[in-house]
Amino acid sequence: MAGIGFELKKMFSKKGVFPLIKAYGYAGTVCVGPMLLGMLFLIVIGAMSISFGATEHERELLNSMVTYTLLSSMVLTGILSMVLTRFVADSLYSGNTGAILPSFWGGVSIMLAAGELMYGIFLACAGITAVYAVLCLILFGELVLVWTQMSYLTAVKDYQGIIKIFACSLVLGCIVGAGLILGTWLNVVTSMLVSVTVAYGVMAVFYYRLMAQYFPEGNTRSMCFVPWINRYPQLVMLGLFMSLGLFGHLVIMWSGAAGKQIQGLFYAAPVYDIPAIAAFLSILITTINFVTSVEVNFYPKYRAFFDELNNGGILKDIRRAGDEMKSVLFRELTYTFMKQLFTTLIFIIGGSILLPKLPLGFDDDMLGIYRVLCMGYAFYAVGNCIMLIELYFADNTGALISGTVFMSVSCAGTFFFRNMDIKYYGIGFWAGSVLFSLTAFIILRKYLKKLMYNVLCPKPFYEKRKIGIAALIAAVVCISLSVSACSADKGAGQGDDAGSVETEISIPEYIQKNTEVSKRIKDNDILYENHDNSSVVTMYLTVTEGNKSDNTNHTWTQVNSYSVFDYEEMGVERYAVNGLLQVGDENGPVEGELGYGQNVPNATVTIRGQSSSKNVQKNYKITIRDDKGLWNDQKVINLNKHVSDYSRFSNKLCYDLQTELPDLISLRTQFVHLYVRDMTEGGSGIFEDYGLYTQVEQLNKRALKSHGLDRNGQLYKINFFEFYRYEDVIMPKNDADYDAREFEEYLEIKGSDDHNKLIAMLEDLNNYSIPISEVLDKWFEENNLFSWMAFNILMGNADTQSRNSFLYSPLNENTWYFISWDNDGSFMGAKSTFKGDTRGWEKGVSNYWGNILFRRILMDEALRGKLDSKINELRAVITEEKLQDMIDIYSPVTKKYAGVYPDSRFMQLTPERYDEFLKLMIKEVDINYVIYEESLNMPMPFFISAPLQSAEGVRFGWDAAYDFDAEDVYYTLEVARDYDFTEPVIKAENLFVIEYDYAGVLEPGQYFMRVTAKNESGYEQTAFDYYSSGGDERVYGVKCFFVLEDGSIWEDVYEE
Repeated sequence: MAGIGFELKKMFSKKGVFPLIKAYGYAGTVCVGPMLLGMLFLIVIGAMSISFGATEHERELLNSMVTYTLLSSMVLTGILSMVLTRFVADSLYSGNTGAILPSFWGGVSIMLAAGELMYGIFLACAGITAVYAVLCLILFGELVLVWTQMSYLTAVKDYQGIIKIFACSLVLGCIVGAGLILGTWLNVVTSMLVSVTVAYGVMAVFYYRLMAQYFPEGNTRSMCFVPWINRYPQLVMLGLFMSLGLFGHLVIMWSGAAGKQIQGLFYAAPVYDIPAIAAFLSILITTINFVTSVEVNFYPKYRAFFDELNNGGILKDIRRAGDEMKSVLFRELTYTFMKQLFTTLIFIIGGSILLPKLPLGFDDDMLGIYRVLCMGYAFYAVGNCIMLIELYFADNTGALISGTVFMSVSCAGTFFFRNMDIKYYGIGFWAGSVLFSLTAFIILRKYLKKLMYNVLCPKPFYEKRKIGIAALIAAVVCISLSVSACSADKGAGQGDDAGSVETEISIPEYIQKNTEVSKRIKDNDILYENHDNSSVVTMYLTVTEGNKSDNTNHTWTQVNSYSVFDYEEMGVERYAVNGLLQVGDENGPVEGELGYGQNVPNATVTIRGQSSSKNVQKNYKITIRDDKGLWNDQKVINLNKHVSDYSRFSNKLCYDLQTELPDLISLRTQFVHLYVRDMTEGGSGIFEDYGLYTQVEQLNKRALKSHGLDRNGQLYKINFFEFYRYEDVIMPKNDADYDAREFEEYLEIKGSDDHNKLIAMLEDLNNYSIPISEVLDKWFEENNLFSWMAFNILMGNADTQSRNSFLYSPLNENTWYFISWDNDGSFMGAKSTFKGDTRGWEKGVSNYWGNILFRRILMDEALRGKLDSKINELRAVITEEKLQDMIDIYSPVTKKYAGVYPDSRFMQLTPERYDEFLKLMIKEVDINYVIYEESLNMPMPFFISAPLQSAEGVRFGWDAAYDFDAEDVYYTLEVARDYDFTEPVIKAENLFVIEYDYAGVLEPGQYFMRVTAKNESGYEQTAFDYYSSGGDERVYGVKCFFVLEDGSIWEDVYEE
């Protein structure tokens, strides 16, 4: 549900009628799409059987066989569905995705073994032909697969794929049915049964393929979920009882006065069944409303309460958060009840008018049943919503009590009224639903009244309630009311399986998770709520000259004339100016916003960035002075132009995407339209349009606090750091040789300057006698580490192997976490495809081989498996549809500004080429996943040594290339006068050693050396080395060197 909630929050954050319709339509598709399509399929095959001349008896028999099979499979899968869903959720949370597919087959095997046997016995006794029985049995097995797959596929979040497969399968079934009737000797009933079997069979196959795309196979045993049955026995019984309560009244009515024997043990009660189906449709509105209203509005308050509880909030704040949560919950439940009541009234009034006019045989008696059942389903829908909220708070026993009341009263009441006058039909189900909703409400209200007690100290952490005997008796009584002896035996068998158990109520899920996986990092999701990602904030910046003490005694022209490298060469700090920052709209500063009504500076302005500082369009860092206010709770406002990014929004898209991913910390972003008024010497004195910028939250102590992290902890911005020990630079600050400037060439200090923890981690990491798995357990949190790696690999953010991220650790913990920084290098897959660039080794896992931390991880097969699992987990979220939706939000904004001055002057693409690139961006994850898989088969990159002059000639050498599969690696050496190697001076192939002696003489001049490694499988890899051919162009895998007149050899080197 969290995945659905994230999508809906974004849709509801947009203004207008159409986004609202889209949000409700999305929720409806997710929640009730398969249900409606299934009903439509039944209607279609019924219509087809009529059109192909089936008799009334044949149609009734077909409908009964399909209905019996559907209901039986739903009841059976209901037993394990909640437990399996809980197991999948826990596995995804803990990162144990390798257990998901095995648990599916384990659960299915149990259900099929028991279900096929019992349903097979029933069909053998049912009095139908062997062909019908076999087809029904096959369909039963397929439906068990499909209903179970539904529990797993919700985690995939590929909702469009789910619906498309469902719809296409049903269309295929209809085509098969028509083809069999027209082209074979099979009768209508057989043909229609075959069509249904084919449809759900194809559906099961493609659903499993969809599951296999997102979840790794894993080596976990298939019964790994069984402990969850022992841990949550209430969920097993609840799933069974809710199915019996929802469908039991139908079966019981078949055995009453309204029942009609179709053939053998197949019964129906058309006078009751048809009104029941029509009335059932009235609850779909509430089903959708629960997701859109309760999920979107209640869940953030629920999360905020437990965040305060678990992250050290004071009692006052915890109580306030709890009160807000309860207030929102009861408000939303009230809205839900009112909407359902209104919907029910519409269905009753509208149905009374329309249903008699349809060819369904409705008379006054059936309309009376329809009205009663509409009210019954209304109370059921509300009760079901309340029961789900009980499960939110892990009150599984409370939910089970509510479900037991529903099942018992509904079935017993229906049994009591089944042979009475027709005017009493439906009252049993209505009574069960009313008591269900009241019981669930009373239990929930009682739980919330003592919320703190129930959450923290409700007796021991596990409270035992002996409810098994009563529940068992109720189940046996209700099941015994079935139509036939066979089905009664089957039901009793299920009841016996429940047994007399002692169930346990665990403390709420949040507390359990923080106890079991306390190292996992969690962002403050409230920061991103209700933010419109397409919005543009207008900022007005007035710059003036300041004073020498603040280094602001410069002109705006001077600030924009130099790059970071120029300042380093000059040996001075970056020039700054005073700034008056005012926030508003396109009409000017707005009252209540930062800087409104002010005339004196409130900020300091400098350029920001490294290589980007060489661009004509600069990036700016605006630091609001103390006691001058804040903007969006931030003192530092980073404005990025992203000139090198074709799209101009990659950075923002990645940060916004990370807000939806667990184990990653994102940063707040905002599109900004900037106007600058230059009041310094030579300035125009009027506001000039500087175009579109992307503001990214500065990660500092204030930001750590805002994101729920430790502001006193260690925080380093990685400039160039490959996790080697660097003993001569990385040392304690009190060491006599410590140089903070040299230290910050590797790591900028943004938090505590106590480096002892960092040094201890590096000591262990660079000690190869300590297994890397032990290093990770001690110093890192695997979910964060592998999520960070997987995200950057899939998003093509190549410039992250040794820079462009933060390293954070809470003050009193040993754990280090990665936090992303500067994502404008993402989408390299699309960019390289667009340019026809090979990217050399900067792709897949090869990109991380130069970093000692990542290299040691990749050399461990088990850890590579964890990375692979995380990559597949993220692929389930970052789909093409997801990227398309986000690009559709951002691109209209960038296009608006890219087409006008000043940004139009510096855009790298024409509007037509820009649209072409956007289409490639949608494929980014797929492009990079293929590259990632290929990189696992390739040798890893290596370094080429500088050639050495010897008495025998010239010796060429290079490092050995590592191969994950331990295949032999052979090398090809080429030396040429040009880096295209069109006419090699030296070429030696199939070298098994890592050096080559050239006995000849190299004439003075410039040379290029290339070494290519190839393993036994034929996969090739280039070296880390590169040649800079001018500008930003690099020729990968090539080392340049010069032979001087005296015969000496000098390599061409570059400053990083």
